[in-house]
Amino acid sequence: MAMSTPLTQQAVSPVYLLVGGLVAVLLYLFIQSKRAGLDHIPGPWLAKYTNAWRGFQAWRLNHHNEAVNNYQINMIGRYGDVVRIGPKHVLVYDPEAIDTIFGFRERLDKASTLPGPQGPGYQVFVMTGTDQTALVSIKDEKTHGIYRRPIAHAYSLSSLKGYEPYIDETIEKLIKELDKHDADGTPINMTRWLQYWAFDVMSKISFGEPLGFLDHGYDFNGMIQAQRENFRYISVANNFPLLDTLTKRNPLLKWVTKKPSMFFTFARRVVSERLAQASSKDPQDAEFEAQSRRHQDLLGSFIAARKAYPLMTDLRITHLTATNVLAGANNSARAMDATIHWLVEHPEAQERLHAEIRSVNMAAMKQTDTEGPAALELALKMPYLDAVIHESYRQFGAPANNLERVAGPSGLTLPNGGVHLPPGTVVAMNAASMAMLPHIFGKDARAFNPERWLQQPGESEEEFHNRKIRMHRSMLVFGHGSRSCIGKNIVQLELYKIWATLLRIYKFEPAQVKLHQVMTIPRRREQKTEKSVEI
Repeated sequence: MAMSTPLTQQAVSPVYLLVGGLVAVLLYLFIQSKRAGLDHIPGPWLAKYTNAWRGFQAWRLNHHNEAVNNYQINMIGRYGDVVRIGPKHVLVYDPEAIDTIFGFRERLDKASTLPGPQGPGYQVFVMTGTDQTALVSIKDEKTHGIYRRPIAHAYSLSSLKGYEPYIDETIEKLIKELDKHDADGTPINMTRWLQYWAFDVMSKISFGEPLGFLDHGYDFNGMIQAQRENFRYISVANNFPLLDTLTKRNPLLKWVTKKPSMFFTFARRVVSERLAQASSKDPQDAEFEAQSRRHQDLLGSFIAARKAYPLMTDLRITHLTATNVLAGANNSARAMDATIHWLVEHPEAQERLHAEIRSVNMAAMKQTDTEGPAALELALKMPYLDAVIHESYRQFGAPANNLERVAGPSGLTLPNGGVHLPPGTVVAMNAASMAMLPHIFGKDARAFNPERWLQQPGESEEEFHNRKIRMHRSMLVFGHGSRSCIGKNIVQLELYKIWATLLRIYKFEPAQVKLHQVMTIPRRREQKTEKSVEI
């Protein structure tokens, strides 16, 4: 008969298993933290051991309306310009380090803890239900160049002229809505309507047809709300990639997440229709070729690129056009919301912009102030408008997510102090925080003040030039270097045209003004024909 022992007579207590597992996890986190070789970098204690600290901070910023730049600027005061925010993650606040991290000389790859092309937090940009990744999530420079090359021309300055008619059409729709409120004197929620405009114009430029928000006057299919929730999720998962791995990318939960998004479904339908049209035509037909060249939306350019670039598959084209709307509409809507909020609170700025717009129009030999959308070539000649748009970028156009790179095999030495980061360190900058540095943007850096982009009284040309260069270099709204945002020119085209048009036609009177909920009463201005006035 076998002898029994106390150990075999009763099962191991679940408490012991739990404690043992917890000790093993803590030991693993401690070892990983030490192996990173970043003990010389100050930062929050918990961040040394887990990315959950970063994820929690992102969640807190989402749910408590605390500006990300205020929160991170406070970290600078506590820890300095180089802060450890994760076991292998370091956040840098020094503008002198921008070229070191994002420059062309030593092109650092985006960080990666995953197999394949996507980076760590960047995996969240892979569209659910597909294996397609956005340009932003491609980790290495070579692969990024291969994927960017077929589409770069479609986003170039030379292509902008072809997109103006699409923007003009959507501006005219918005004008009709504003005229209704001018006629009956009722307030309009400009935050929402500018968001509807941003989605429709990006869809028009991308697909040749709008999503329909301006026609319906509300989020009729839930796309905007879904996108808002998606960006909140991205802000957390980008900082805590394990969350994405355990949820959206979890093979066990694919039955929950396998359904493509509404954006992808819409894009797939439009792309399929256009591809069917293209395949029914003879490519050698001169008339068809000329027609294709005249089709100036992004989808037309992507389809045309298939002949020279086999990687431009149907699925790739669908993904590109869908993510173009997702990425482009959100940032431009935020920047426009900041602008209208500030303009309604500062009627004197509206008057100054109106005078500048009229002056430029008259100087361009226009006999009357037309009510049609402004031409880009004229909008770009307005220095105060340029200052207002740059300030709106600075305040609310920057993404809250960190821009990450990974230190190469020899590590990375930062300027101004020579802090050395070991190989494999994920080094990052935050565009929203960099745009709030007082020693770059002034003591009032947290305030919306377009005057900072103009020459100050008593400031020499050289001083102004150097100050403006420093500000521009510290603006990472569209990224920096070879990985800068490919859609930057299109976003600028939209913003310059819409404000040069609306502020010529309307004066926006306050009704209920708070950020992200700006209610105004648009009043049509009398369209005068007198000659230009000095500003």
